[in-house]
Amino acid sequence: MGKFELPGCLALQPAVGKFDARRARRSPSLPTKQSSRSKHAPLEWRIAHVSIGGTNNILVMDPLPKFPLFPNPVDEGVIEKSKVTCDFCNQSRGYMYSTNVYRDSTESVICPWCIADGTGEKHRIQFNDSQVSAGEQYGTEELGIAVWRTPGISALQANYWLACCGRACIYRGAAGESELKGKWKEAASFLVEDLAVSAEESDSFISDMSRDGSPRAYVFQCQNCKKLLAFSDCD
Repeated sequence: MGKFELPGCLALQPAVGKFDARRARRSPSLPTKQSSRSKHAPLEWRIAHVSIGGTNNILVMDPLPKFPLFPNPVDEGVIEKSKVTCDFCNQSRGYMYSTNVYRDSTESVICPWCIADGTGEKHRIQFNDSQVSAGEQYGTEELGIAVWRTPGISALQANYWLACCGRACIYRGAAGESELKGKWKEAASFLVEDLAVSAEESDSFISDMSRDGSPRAYVFQCQNCKKLLAFSDCD
Protein backbone atom coordinates (compact mmCIF):
# COMPACT_ATOMS: atom_id res chain seq x y z
CA MET A 1 0.00 0.00 0.00
CA GLY A 2 1.39 3.37 -0.96
CA LYS A 3 2.15 5.85 1.77
CA PHE A 4 2.00 9.65 1.78
CA GLU A 5 4.01 11.31 4.53
CA LEU A 6 2.89 14.90 5.05
CA PRO A 7 4.00 16.41 8.39
CA GLY A 8 1.03 17.78 10.27
CA CYS A 9 -1.46 16.55 7.70
CA LEU A 10 -3.72 13.62 7.04
CA ALA A 11 -2.83 11.74 3.88
CA LEU A 12 -5.69 9.80 2.32
CA GLN A 13 -5.96 7.33 -0.50
CA PRO A 14 -9.01 5.69 -2.05
CA ALA A 15 -9.90 2.19 -0.92
CA VAL A 16 -9.62 0.91 -4.51
CA GLY A 17 -7.13 2.02 -7.18
CA LYS A 18 -4.35 4.56 -7.09
CA PHE A 19 -4.65 8.14 -5.93
CA ASP A 20 -3.93 10.62 -8.73
CA ALA A 21 -3.45 14.11 -7.27
CA ARG A 22 -3.61 15.83 -10.68
CA ARG A 23 -6.87 14.13 -11.57
CA ALA A 24 -8.28 14.90 -8.12
CA ARG A 25 -7.70 18.62 -8.64
CA ARG A 26 -9.66 18.53 -11.89
CA SER A 27 -12.54 16.59 -10.36
CA PRO A 28 -15.58 18.31 -8.86
CA SER A 29 -15.74 18.45 -5.09
CA LEU A 30 -17.01 15.32 -3.40
CA PRO A 31 -20.33 15.80 -1.57
CA THR A 32 -20.10 15.83 2.20
CA LYS A 33 -23.42 14.05 2.59
CA GLN A 34 -25.02 11.32 0.54
CA SER A 35 -28.36 12.26 -0.97
CA SER A 36 -31.20 9.96 0.01
CA ARG A 37 -31.95 9.66 -3.72
CA SER A 38 -28.37 8.79 -4.68
CA LYS A 39 -27.91 5.38 -6.28
CA HIS A 40 -24.24 5.27 -5.40
CA ALA A 41 -22.55 4.75 -2.07
CA PRO A 42 -20.09 7.50 -1.04
CA LEU A 43 -16.46 6.93 -1.94
CA GLU A 44 -14.64 5.17 0.88
CA TRP A 45 -11.26 6.46 2.04
CA ARG A 46 -8.77 5.11 4.48
CA ILE A 47 -5.81 6.61 6.29
CA ALA A 48 -2.59 5.62 4.56
CA HIS A 49 -0.08 7.41 6.75
CA VAL A 50 -0.08 10.23 9.26
CA SER A 51 3.04 11.98 10.45
CA ILE A 52 2.60 14.66 13.11
CA GLY A 53 5.46 16.22 15.02
CA GLY A 54 8.21 13.76 14.15
CA THR A 55 8.79 10.03 14.34
CA ASN A 56 7.50 9.65 17.89
CA ASN A 57 3.93 10.43 16.80
CA ILE A 58 3.37 8.24 13.76
CA LEU A 59 0.05 6.54 13.09
CA VAL A 60 0.29 3.98 10.31
CA MET A 61 -2.77 2.08 9.08
CA ASP A 62 -1.10 -0.76 7.22
CA PRO A 63 -2.94 -3.90 6.11
CA LEU A 64 -2.97 -6.40 8.96
CA PRO A 65 -0.46 -9.23 8.52
CA LYS A 66 -1.78 -12.65 7.60
CA PHE A 67 -1.48 -15.49 10.10
CA PRO A 68 -1.77 -18.80 8.20
CA LEU A 69 -2.73 -20.77 11.33
CA PHE A 70 -5.11 -18.13 12.68
CA PRO A 71 -6.96 -16.38 9.82
CA ASN A 72 -9.47 -14.43 11.93
CA PRO A 73 -7.74 -12.99 15.05
CA VAL A 74 -9.75 -9.73 14.90
CA ASP A 75 -13.08 -11.59 14.86
CA GLU A 76 -11.88 -13.68 17.79
CA GLY A 77 -10.94 -10.57 19.77
CA VAL A 78 -7.23 -11.29 20.25
CA ILE A 79 -6.26 -8.37 18.00
CA GLU A 80 -8.12 -5.12 18.60
CA LYS A 81 -8.14 -1.59 17.25
CA SER A 82 -5.86 0.57 19.36
CA LYS A 83 -3.92 3.82 19.31
CA VAL A 84 -1.35 2.45 21.75
CA THR A 85 2.30 2.46 20.67
CA CYS A 86 3.94 -0.95 20.34
CA ASP A 87 6.80 -1.45 22.79
CA PHE A 88 8.86 -3.22 20.14
CA CYS A 89 8.61 -1.21 16.91
CA ASN A 90 7.63 2.07 18.63
CA GLN A 91 4.79 2.64 16.16
CA SER A 92 1.05 3.05 16.52
CA ARG A 93 -0.45 1.24 13.54
CA GLY A 94 -4.08 1.08 14.57
CA TYR A 95 -4.16 -2.46 16.01
CA MET A 96 -2.66 -4.20 19.02
CA TYR A 97 -2.48 -7.73 20.40
CA SER A 98 -5.13 -7.62 23.13
CA THR A 99 -3.23 -9.67 25.70
CA ASN A 100 -0.21 -8.11 27.37
CA VAL A 101 3.04 -10.04 27.20
CA TYR A 102 6.02 -10.15 29.52
CA ARG A 103 9.60 -9.31 28.60
CA ASP A 104 12.19 -9.74 31.34
CA SER A 105 9.32 -9.84 33.87
CA THR A 106 8.11 -6.46 32.57
CA GLU A 107 4.62 -6.14 31.13
CA SER A 108 4.69 -5.04 27.48
CA VAL A 109 2.31 -4.52 24.56
CA ILE A 110 2.99 -5.81 21.07
CA CYS A 111 1.41 -5.16 17.68
CA PRO A 112 0.40 -7.92 15.22
CA TRP A 113 3.17 -6.90 12.80
CA CYS A 114 5.83 -7.62 15.43
CA ILE A 115 4.25 -11.01 16.07
CA ALA A 116 4.20 -11.90 12.37
CA ASP A 117 7.74 -10.77 11.51
CA GLY A 118 9.37 -12.61 14.39
CA THR A 119 10.22 -9.59 16.55
CA GLY A 120 8.33 -11.13 19.45
CA GLU A 121 10.20 -14.39 18.96
CA LYS A 122 13.53 -12.56 19.12
CA HIS A 123 12.47 -11.34 22.55
CA ARG A 124 11.44 -14.90 23.51
CA ILE A 125 7.72 -14.09 23.73
CA GLN A 126 5.65 -17.26 23.44
CA PHE A 127 2.03 -16.72 22.37
CA ASN A 128 0.79 -20.32 22.47
CA ASP A 129 1.70 -23.38 24.50
CA SER A 130 3.73 -25.99 22.64
CA GLN A 131 1.63 -28.92 23.91
CA VAL A 132 0.05 -30.97 21.12
CA SER A 133 -3.00 -33.23 21.00
CA ALA A 134 -2.92 -36.98 21.63
CA GLY A 135 0.85 -37.15 21.36
CA GLU A 136 0.74 -36.21 17.68
CA GLN A 137 3.66 -34.08 16.59
CA TYR A 138 4.28 -31.62 13.81
CA GLY A 139 7.44 -30.29 12.24
CA THR A 140 9.76 -27.98 14.11
CA GLU A 141 9.11 -25.12 11.68
CA GLU A 142 5.31 -25.26 12.07
CA LEU A 143 5.64 -25.68 15.83
CA GLY A 144 7.70 -22.50 15.88
CA ILE A 145 5.09 -20.65 13.82
CA ALA A 146 2.26 -21.79 16.13
CA VAL A 147 4.12 -20.93 19.33
CA TRP A 148 6.14 -17.85 18.40
CA ARG A 149 4.52 -16.21 15.35
CA THR A 150 0.79 -16.73 15.81
CA PRO A 151 -1.47 -14.71 18.14
CA GLY A 152 -2.52 -16.61 21.21
CA ILE A 153 -5.92 -18.23 21.53
CA SER A 154 -8.12 -16.47 24.07
CA ALA A 155 -8.37 -19.57 26.24
CA LEU A 156 -9.45 -19.81 29.85
CA GLN A 157 -6.50 -22.06 30.66
CA ALA A 158 -3.49 -23.16 28.55
CA ASN A 159 -3.82 -22.09 24.91
CA TYR A 160 -2.13 -25.00 23.20
CA TRP A 161 -2.22 -25.77 19.49
CA LEU A 162 -3.73 -28.96 18.08
CA ALA A 163 -2.17 -31.07 15.34
CA CYS A 164 -3.45 -33.55 12.76
CA CYS A 165 -1.78 -35.49 9.93
CA GLY A 166 1.58 -34.43 11.30
CA ARG A 167 0.86 -30.71 10.82
CA ALA A 168 -0.29 -27.81 12.94
CA CYS A 169 -4.03 -27.24 12.51
CA ILE A 170 -5.73 -23.99 11.52
CA TYR A 171 -7.59 -22.36 14.38
CA ARG A 172 -11.23 -21.61 13.50
CA GLY A 173 -12.47 -20.07 16.72
CA ALA A 174 -14.07 -20.41 20.12
CA ALA A 175 -17.31 -22.36 20.28
CA GLY A 176 -20.33 -22.81 22.46
CA GLU A 177 -23.45 -24.95 22.22
CA SER A 178 -24.83 -23.30 19.05
CA GLU A 179 -21.58 -23.69 17.11
CA LEU A 180 -21.00 -27.28 18.31
CA LYS A 181 -24.53 -28.31 17.40
CA GLY A 182 -24.43 -26.37 14.14
CA LYS A 183 -21.56 -25.53 11.77
CA TRP A 184 -18.92 -27.30 13.91
CA LYS A 185 -20.86 -30.42 14.82
CA GLU A 186 -17.94 -32.60 13.71
CA ALA A 187 -15.73 -30.90 16.30
CA ALA A 188 -18.27 -31.76 19.00
CA SER A 189 -18.02 -35.45 18.10
CA PHE A 190 -14.24 -35.26 18.29
CA LEU A 191 -14.43 -33.54 21.67
CA VAL A 192 -16.82 -36.11 23.13
CA GLU A 193 -14.67 -39.00 21.91
CA ASP A 194 -11.38 -37.37 22.95
CA LEU A 195 -12.62 -36.78 26.49
CA ALA A 196 -14.38 -40.17 26.68
CA VAL A 197 -17.73 -38.57 27.50
CA SER A 198 -20.45 -41.20 27.73
CA ALA A 199 -23.29 -41.27 25.21
CA GLU A 200 -25.76 -40.52 28.03
CA GLU A 201 -23.89 -37.38 29.04
CA SER A 202 -22.72 -36.14 25.64
CA ASP A 203 -25.74 -33.93 24.91
CA SER A 204 -25.66 -32.13 28.26
CA PHE A 205 -21.86 -31.84 27.96
CA ILE A 206 -22.16 -29.96 24.67
CA SER A 207 -25.17 -27.95 25.88
CA ASP A 208 -23.09 -26.58 28.75
CA MET A 209 -20.52 -25.07 26.37
CA SER A 210 -20.47 -21.27 26.04
CA ARG A 211 -18.50 -19.33 23.43
CA ASP A 212 -18.09 -16.35 25.76
CA GLY A 213 -18.30 -18.17 29.06
CA SER A 214 -17.23 -21.40 30.75
CA PRO A 215 -16.79 -24.20 29.81
CA ARG A 216 -15.66 -23.25 26.30
CA ALA A 217 -14.48 -25.18 23.25
CA TYR A 218 -11.77 -24.23 20.73
CA VAL A 219 -12.14 -25.54 17.20
CA PHE A 220 -9.32 -26.35 14.78
CA GLN A 221 -9.21 -27.76 11.26
CA CYS A 222 -6.60 -30.08 9.78
CA GLN A 223 -4.70 -28.58 6.84
CA ASN A 224 -4.61 -31.94 5.07
CA CYS A 225 -7.74 -34.02 5.75
CA LYS A 226 -9.91 -30.99 6.70
CA LYS A 227 -11.20 -32.78 9.81
CA LEU A 228 -12.47 -30.58 12.65
CA LEU A 229 -10.89 -31.06 16.06
CA ALA A 230 -11.33 -29.29 19.39
CA PHE A 231 -10.29 -29.03 22.99
CA SER A 232 -12.18 -27.45 25.86
CA ASP A 233 -11.45 -25.82 29.18
CA CYS A 234 -13.17 -23.94 32.01
CA ASP A 235 -12.31 -21.26 34.49
